[in-house]
Amino acid sequence: MKNMKFQILLYLSFISVVNFAQQIEVSSKIDTNLITIGDQFTLTLSLKKSVNQDVSFPMLLDTVSKEIEIVEEKPVDTLSISDNIISLQKKYTLTSFDSGMYVLPQFNFTINNTDTDTVSTQETILLQVLTLQVDTTQQKIADIKQPFEAPMTFMEFLDEYYMYILGALILIALIILGLWYRKKLKNTEPKQKQKAEKPKEPAHIIALRDLEQLKEEKLWQNNRVKEYYVELTNILRKYLYNRFDIYAMEMTSDEIVTEIKQLSEVNEELKNKTRQFLTIADFVKFAKANPLPNDHDTSMKTVYTFVEETKQIPVETKNQPKQMITETENNTETK
Repeated sequence: MKNMKFQILLYLSFISVVNFAQQIEVSSKIDTNLITIGDQFTLTLSLKKSVNQDVSFPMLLDTVSKEIEIVEEKPVDTLSISDNIISLQKKYTLTSFDSGMYVLPQFNFTINNTDTDTVSTQETILLQVLTLQVDTTQQKIADIKQPFEAPMTFMEFLDEYYMYILGALILIALIILGLWYRKKLKNTEPKQKQKAEKPKEPAHIIALRDLEQLKEEKLWQNNRVKEYYVELTNILRKYLYNRFDIYAMEMTSDEIVTEIKQLSEVNEELKNKTRQFLTIADFVKFAKANPLPNDHDTSMKTVYTFVEETKQIPVETKNQPKQMITETENNTETK
């Protein structure tokens, strides 16, 4: 008897749930199934229910699916109320920026604000998104027109970029201060220190001896190209100081070229060759360049020629036993 009562109650509960669900009608539709990329279309969700039933529309955020975005969500609109039945409608403005064929998902309406009790739409909605076709035979493709910007006033410019302007002024001041300090340091202590350590041997004797030693070491032949050019440029730098009092050890290659241009003892052809040698040396030391073997030999010959053509040699005169003159002067007197 008890089992019979329980079955009756269970049956009545099932019948009530079915009747409750049947009283709720939901549907979905779109106003067009074919759009071009970026076009907008309207999705309409409809709900018909009893006035006393608590049914909520789906909670859609930014997208309906991965490819379809929500542009605008409109409030729920009541269409009619009759015989205790209410019809509601909610519209969404959608768009898509990916071409292809897509199926809109089912939309779940919640009952009594629970996720377990839902009613879903059953329509299969297809959407085709086409790419924009451009007829290049009728109209040439042009660049995108840039947005028009209103001119900025001086005060607006200062207000917008004053931090950058201040930073740039500070940076310029630091650069000027650094250059001034470097020039001052170059003109005082280093030259005095170098003069105190200046060797007693003639400059060309030291340079030619160092060149012969470097040649015997065969650095570039053993793939020590960078070390070869470091030693070769140092020989030239030391010779420039010992011979012409040019403090070349602390100078850049460009500064050395500038100093050499002012030397009357060096002809134009040799000046150009020396500049080319220093350029190759910088590429090897700082850009890891690998010149050809002929360039290595040419660089050595350039430094050797520079020393030979600008060296000082002792000569005897009536008033002074020995006097140092340059090789250029000696050649002139011989002629």
